[in-house]
Amino acid sequence: MDGKRVAVVDDDPIFLEHVSTILAQYGGMRVIKLTNGDELFKTLDRQEISCIVLDYDLGNQTGLALGQSVQQKYADAPPIVMLTGQGSERTATKAFRIGFADYVSKRNLDQQELIAAIRGAIFQNDARQARVQETERLRQHQRQDSLTGLYSASYVAARLNEVATSRSGTGFTLMAIRIENFAELRLRIGHAASERVFRDFAKRLSDIKLDDGFIGHLATYDLVCVFERVMAPATISATCQRLAAEARFSASHEGSRVEIAARVSAAGFPEDGNDAHEVIRAALSGLDEPVKPKIPTDAAPAGVDKDLAGTTDDEMPPHKQRAHQRFRVLKKGKVVINGLNTVLDCSVRNVSESGAQIRVDGYFAAPSRFQLLIVGSGDPRWVVTRWQVGTDIGVQYQEPEL
Repeated sequence: MDGKRVAVVDDDPIFLEHVSTILAQYGGMRVIKLTNGDELFKTLDRQEISCIVLDYDLGNQTGLALGQSVQQKYADAPPIVMLTGQGSERTATKAFRIGFADYVSKRNLDQQELIAAIRGAIFQNDARQARVQETERLRQHQRQDSLTGLYSASYVAARLNEVATSRSGTGFTLMAIRIENFAELRLRIGHAASERVFRDFAKRLSDIKLDDGFIGHLATYDLVCVFERVMAPATISATCQRLAAEARFSASHEGSRVEIAARVSAAGFPEDGNDAHEVIRAALSGLDEPVKPKIPTDAAPAGVDKDLAGTTDDEMPPHKQRAHQRFRVLKKGKVVINGLNTVLDCSVRNVSESGAQIRVDGYFAAPSRFQLLIVGSGDPRWVVTRWQVGTDIGVQYQEPEL
């Protein structure tokens, strides 16, 4: 215990010096002498304190009130030993109820009793912190998540980092998965019911049979599907479509039905980030994107049916809907015009087997036909422009003319 830093708070300068001398000479402790609560808070903000010794009578406040304020302000407050000249059992009971570590009478002060009380308080606090740290260490390293039963977020992150730093350079693809409008759902049905919905959602995803992938817990209410390989856009689209379809279900709440649907956003290493953290962030950013606005009727670009301008995909008649559902991804791409004479950087936001949605950094009038290169996905492909709203462009894949 030698060298432990102890703060002694007493408004009596003579007794403050007396106690400080005892602790320094006989206890081997480093003593910080303080006279009031303001000095104590400033000290706790600046440096680590192993124990606080409080006098009960501090003039304008009691040691009980000051100690309680310390415990309320600091989540990891040091243990507190109180000194009092009253020797009241009632005061001692209050101190222990508040959470003080020990209580020593100032009458005929026994220096060995005081030193033992401080050392005991420090020992018990250190032991408690060690247990907390060990529990946290085990929680961080456990493979299974207690809430969902899936692979834990710490395991997922560790596994992705392992793949990203391996010499094999195989890369990985991940799909972040979230319940659509879950924040609004929590407000609507409450915390307990939404927790049950989330567990049911995770259970449905865990039941999906994946040949070479696994489902894990990514963040508080986000799940992830991980494949330890780089996947082609068409495969990503098909997998996202399957995850979204199998995660959809109806939940019962207070006699009514709640429809649950999933948002899915994909990203991969190394094309979408230099490490696992960046790739995870890229996938999550896709989940946060707002729904694409409707195309104004008076601004319908070439190639878009005027009768369908102002409608979303879900509002279109069946024979006008996309043949293939698009899913959110975030990949780097390049718009290639006139061979390689003009190349513009873009981000690929959605992909499907038949097309994609891209976003360019600055506005430009998209030609009716150009080549799109998705980084890490092979050669450029010919596409035709189906719509454009600002810097967002919808394209459809097309075979090159012979």
